[in-house]
Amino acid sequence: MIKECSKEQYSNFLYENHLCNKDDSRVNLGMFYNEELLLLMTINEDVVHFYENKNITINYDFLFKYYVDKYKPEKLKTFLDRRFENEKSYQKLGFKLKYNSEPNSHSFKLNKKILCSSGEFCDGYNKIWDCGNAVYVWKNN
Repeated sequence: MIKECSKEQYSNFLYENHLCNKDDSRVNLGMFYNEELLLLMTINEDVVHFYENKNITINYDFLFKYYVDKYKPEKLKTFLDRRFENEKSYQKLGFKLKYNSEPNSHSFKLNKKILCSSGEFCDGYNKIWDCGNAVYVWKNN
């Protein structure tokens, strides 16, 4: 069954299943089975994200078609983390690669003593780089 998710439902789902545990989207659709949320689709402006239950892999087609039929968007885009996300699921829905972004940096704090003993990052912060995002666009024909 597909239905709108409450903020509590999608917040709990993201907390339990994903590194990204916050999403303030205006449309939050869920695919449920026996009242268990299996797949979450969030849309804010024209940006779409899918979040799966960590224990189940689900085809996005049914939920995406429901959204397109109900809201009739002209175009949508998504930003896929090139380290983790499955681009094939989006390609199957008709999303086309527009470009790959530059790598992103992320800062995090470690134990200052450990860092300073090696003489690096004595301010207590470390920086890592990811692989950037694949930016995909879907257009309604």
